[in-house]
Amino acid sequence: MIGVNGLVNKAERTKDLEVLINKLDISQTLVDNATEKYQNMASYLQSQGIDADIYPQGSFSIGTIVRPYVHATEKKYDLDFVCQVNGNKNGYSPSEIKHLIGDALKASDVYHSKMGPEYGRCWTVNYADVGDIGFSMDIVPAIEEDGLSKAQLQLNADHPELMVTAIALTEKNGNEYAWLTNNPRGYKGWFDSINKRFVDNVRYNFYNENRSFYASIEDIPDNIGKTSLQKVIQILKRHRDVYFLKREMEDKKPISAVITTLAADIAEMAPVDLSMLDLLEYVTNELAIYSNRQRMEYSEFSRLFSNRNLIQKGADNKWLLKNPANPEDNLVDYWNGDSMNVRLFFEWIEAVRKDFSTALDKEDEQFFAGLENAFGSGFVRKYINPENYSKKKPETMVNPAKPWRE
Repeated sequence: MIGVNGLVNKAERTKDLEVLINKLDISQTLVDNATEKYQNMASYLQSQGIDADIYPQGSFSIGTIVRPYVHATEKKYDLDFVCQVNGNKNGYSPSEIKHLIGDALKASDVYHSKMGPEYGRCWTVNYADVGDIGFSMDIVPAIEEDGLSKAQLQLNADHPELMVTAIALTEKNGNEYAWLTNNPRGYKGWFDSINKRFVDNVRYNFYNENRSFYASIEDIPDNIGKTSLQKVIQILKRHRDVYFLKREMEDKKPISAVITTLAADIAEMAPVDLSMLDLLEYVTNELAIYSNRQRMEYSEFSRLFSNRNLIQKGADNKWLLKNPANPEDNLVDYWNGDSMNVRLFFEWIEAVRKDFSTALDKEDEQFFAGLENAFGSGFVRKYINPENYSKKKPETMVNPAKPWRE
């Protein structure tokens, strides 16, 4: 729909953006299919005498998955799961746990032909496409972390209550196997605690729009749609994939855990009623402040931005972003090995700001170009008619600056 100023109006632009996010997301059909698959796998292991729980981790568990985009090609979804053997860690070696699960799957008529090679931390099971989209399941063998290790984690953690779900997963380097502490259930609990007020806001708005159908807000289900926080993370992850592909530096792109942790931690302080794009601007504006730390000394940055301590760079010039569910895990440790990783991260953040800052108020051509930069030209043109944004339009008034913009 064309507005009075000749531009495609904000409602239609927002609708087109929502269409693109929905197309990146995993469908409910695939979610149901994958859920059935991992539950069946857990039942099979039980039938083989292996007492283990299988549960999703990562983006699949917190609702921020996007379809992989590698070498300019849409790939099938990689879904991550933990296979946690119930028992005492001290009764097993990491090699034993890894092969307990792998050998059982290989012995199955159902899974044998679907098994990929052994990877450092997981076994991969590939499934046939559902329609034109398929998925694989990365199964990470693990066992509950021992009590002494959990106690040590709690001493160093900002969220000690999350450490009770810590696990020891297996990691293979060359021919050697070792334990590696992780805490996917703790991370999900941390993320969900931040996302809850955004979930409540979605439910509240839905209730106000549908009062004639529901007696009270308690009748509204939790899963009526993604929150603005989840959508912001999905936008950032897709923009990252496209941006680093264009720069031919896919091996340098920031990992999803960094994006998710930063976005959630910053969003915890944001007004809950921000729109998706306003929250994206809020998050990237905060990250732009941290980019100053590249050239400022520790004392100067601390003086000017004393309350910005999410991304830390101490007097020793070491970068630190704590995994909120595992204090032993520095999510940006790879920045310390190559300063280019730092520079590229903040250059990417500036690219996001350029494409999305005041996006709804830009000229049609600028708005559409921003979508192509963020999601990929072929992907955008597959779902949105470019002719809707092709005509030259007069300039529009930019909305007054939000009080939280810097």
